[in-house]
Formats: sequence, structure tokens, C-alpha cells
Amino acid sequence: HFISAVPWFYKSNEPTLRHQSDGFLVRPSLSDIKESYIKGAPIGEVPIKFKVGACENCGSVSHKKKDCLERPRKIGAKFNNKDMKPADYVQPVLILDFEGKRDRWAGYNSDEYAKVVEEFEVVEKTKQDLKSKKLEDDILQGSSSAASLKVT
Repeated sequence: HFISAVPWFYKSNEPTLRHQSDGFLVRPSLSDIKESYIKGAPIGEVPIKFKVGACENCGSVSHKKKDCLERPRKIGAKFNNKDMKPADYVQPVLILDFEGKRDRWAGYNSDEYAKVVEEFEVVEKTKQDLKSKKLEDDILQGSSSAASLKVT
């Protein structure tokens, strides 16, 4: 963009494009790439007695009765002090850029997937053992269909 003269409303003597900008924008700093939302929110300390200002339904200090997501109790925690709930965990506020908002692998933990693979292997081993035991039993019984099958 080129300008030849300063606009009449701008108090300056030389040509400038300053009147077209939003000024010096203060951009918020973005969250670190290693920061992510915590999966499986940590559980806080469970209260023993009802505290003034806590939810009358469940006993949590992080919300009021009208905001409670639990089923309404016949006798609320305010009156019986039973099954009190801990304060809700508030996720951190992350300031993410375009890619950060759409990152499919954000918060991925390979250790959790290793547990899934290990559990799958145990199930497969159990299936294989049951299959081989059933085949042996059929062979001992003298079943003709089992004799034609081979143990893998």
C-alpha cells in the first residue's frame, strides 16, 4: 500500500500507514508443545464434613447445587455427610495456535498403549491355550473331525 498524503484526521507531517494498523497488538504467548490437557483428572481430597458454601447435593466445594451434575439426592450431603465428593478438577487454560488445536497426538502416552498391547497378547495366548486343550480333548474322545485338524 502506498499513500501520498497524510489523512486529515491523523496528526503527523509525513506520510504514514499507521492509521491503517490496529496498533501494536499484544499477542498472548502460546502454550508449550509439551503442555496438554490432563486425561483422567486427578481426584482431590474427599471432605469429611459439609463445608459452608459447598454443593448441598454432593458436598463438593467447586460448585453450587444448581450447577451439580450428580443425580439429585433424597437427602443431600448438607444434611447427612455421607458419600461426600471431592472438588472438581479444573483443566488448565491452554493458548494454542492453529496446529496445536488440531494436533491429533497431543497428550499421547505410549505407555498406555503398551498396556493395551500386553492385554491383547494375554487374551490371544488364552484363546490359543483353550483351542489346543479342546483339540486334545477331542482327540482323546476319538472324534473324527478333530483327527483331521492339526495343532497350530
